[in-house]
Amino acid sequence: MKLGCVKRDWRDCPDKRYTPYANYKPLNLVTLLKEIQPFLLSVLEYAERPHDNLQATILEQDNKIIRLSNKILDVEEEAAKTQRQLSNKISDVKEEAARTQRQLSNEIYSIKEELRKAKEKAAKSKNMNVVYNFVHSVERILCHCLFGSFFNGTITQALNSGEIKWPEVQAVLKCQDINKECLLKTIHKIKGQRLEYGHTSKSTAMELDLSECLIPIASEHFSLHRNKIDVLQKLLAWILPELPASATLKDLKTEA
Repeated sequence: MKLGCVKRDWRDCPDKRYTPYANYKPLNLVTLLKEIQPFLLSVLEYAERPHDNLQATILEQDNKIIRLSNKILDVEEEAAKTQRQLSNKISDVKEEAARTQRQLSNEIYSIKEELRKAKEKAAKSKNMNVVYNFVHSVERILCHCLFGSFFNGTITQALNSGEIKWPEVQAVLKCQDINKECLLKTIHKIKGQRLEYGHTSKSTAMELDLSECLIPIASEHFSLHRNKIDVLQKLLAWILPELPASATLKDLKTEA
């Protein structure tokens, strides 16, 4: 029979229907699927388990992220609140510092002004005391010349009480053109202004040269008219010959 023909090469076989696979049975896919279905289902079930775990993990991580985001928002809000509070406090501190600085500046300015005025007052008082002490010392010397050392009053008291006459004063001063009223008013004016300005200061420029400094000081620090300045010049001219050369107030007070 032809199908039994044995050939080395099947392609040489006269019956071309013959192939090496002619004895194979056709594959039944339905049966195969039924056989492997339990395996496939178990594989799918096993594959689903990691997926479920992954979904749970993802959900848990999402929840953590949400909670962390909320915490971050809370922290940022608290930080912003703290920043606003700090900014307000810094502004308050700066404002208070500026206010304190202004107060200190005003106080320092006031203190400097008071110090400046005090220095000016001390200097003025010191200069006024020079003229006052000159007049007081000359008056004492004049009284000693008229009454001796036992008299403790002033020339004004002596003239007003009648204990001495004006011509006697003129004779001692060796000056006939000096006016009684002008002399008394000059003495009164110098004493009065010195008391008004602050006689509590005892500071006096004792080393000033009287011949050079007395009249300029009197003109600057006392409100004296020209006739009263003339009286001071005549008193100075009267007493200087009795004192050492370049006599100072210290020399005059020693003489008095």
